Amino acid sequence: MPVNELQKGMQTKLAIPIGIGTVLGAIALLAYAADAVQHGPTWEVPAQAATTFFFAMVISPILNLIGTITYFRKQNFRAWRTTARWGFCAFLIVSIACWIVLLISDPGQWPIRSPHLSVGMRAISWPVIIACGIFWLLSLVLGGRLANREPRPVGADRR
Repeated sequence: MPVNELQKGMQTKLAIPIGIGTVLGAIALLAYAADAVQHGPTWEVPAQAATTFFFAMVISPILNLIGTITYFRKQNFRAWRTTARWGFCAFLIVSIACWIVLLISDPGQWPIRSPHLSVGMRAISWPVIIACGIFWLLSLVLGGRLANREPRPVGADRR
């Protein structure tokens, strides 16, 4: 196998976990930041939590942009299998939707305005972070399988 083909294969195998990982990192970061502003006294948001939330709202779109650039870089997205492409797009849509909802809804006011939403956010934030980590590890392990294989010649023996 020529070196160029081997490098292209490795780039495709690495592009999948990097692209999916940055988008999942954005989701986990948003979940952590939304959880951070739920803790503390109900009459104020702690300064550290507000700072964390602010930086998460700035860093999350940057991570989504990095993931999207990785996805479309050198048209490597054609080398991804359909399941990997749809999975990446689904994670990207969820990440953007979470960012928009958190931007509009002001989660720092949830303990006062809607305590049920605040309790729900506290309950699901760490499972979401852990699930993002597990999905990223799966994309890392299955990165080679999520890339398309070389097309088989017509009439080749399938095993």
